[in-house]
Amino acid sequence: FLEIACSCGILSDMRKVDRHRIRRSGFSVHVHHFNGERFGEHSHEYLEILVVVNDGGRHFVDGAEHALKRGDIYLVGPYHSHAAERSDSGKPDYFNIEFTPDILGTAGSGEILTPFYDMRSGPISVGSDLAQCETLATLMLRELSSQAVYREQVIAHLLSALLMLVIRHRTEGTSFTPAVLASLIYINDRFRDDITNEMMAEEVGLSPARLSQVFKHATGMTVKTMLTHRRLTEAKQLLIYTSRGIIDLMHDAGFNDLSYFNRVFKKAAGMSPSAYRERFGTPEDP
Repeated sequence: FLEIACSCGILSDMRKVDRHRIRRSGFSVHVHHFNGERFGEHSHEYLEILVVVNDGGRHFVDGAEHALKRGDIYLVGPYHSHAAERSDSGKPDYFNIEFTPDILGTAGSGEILTPFYDMRSGPISVGSDLAQCETLATLMLRELSSQAVYREQVIAHLLSALLMLVIRHRTEGTSFTPAVLASLIYINDRFRDDITNEMMAEEVGLSPARLSQVFKHATGMTVKTMLTHRRLTEAKQLLIYTSRGIIDLMHDAGFNDLSYFNRVFKKAAGMSPSAYRERFGTPEDP
């Protein structure tokens, strides 16, 4: 049910990370300690925490570059693409915690999950609380490597404590209402469908006008903009890691019109889908 991996030496490139491995395997938590290692750009359905232990390296989230700084915490939500690599300032040194919300039980909803879905959020600096965060991550590693009774419950409490410490330092944005959080999860889960504002409003129990209002206020984006952002993130992943034709991957990412897809992609990425693949694509294994 649980898995541990501590990587302090040779680690293969993680560009081929299976986005669905946690769901398929039944594991609810993976914990790693990376010291000097990089991972290639990828996305996934589960949630991820990066606890930066020392300065050094760079972290890319949805194309935005951040210097990895001691005391910074990254909360990476479903389908956000991200990568880490070395830089002139040094090598990455961080704990990486991957999990699905079910491990948190009743705590896995509302405010504690909000930062994972807030696209406005960058890294959260925990300052002097880093020592506690590092201790909690280390204890999780220890528990995961043991066969002790109640280890799942202990892990859940340690993870909840870590998230609460991080959220206490979160200064940007406010907590999402249940309707907005449900809307974001709906977009993440159903982005390939022909989603309308009316469908989503019915799903979360608001009128279409009210949903548009509260969603824009909470996220800074319209529902349509957020949905397009999610679809473009998927399209980029398919361009990088598969050899699927442009029309096929366009449909796989939730777009239905090639002209519109090319236009919004070029506006967001600064180049056409074909040029993006040529520049960033990774050939598939034979």
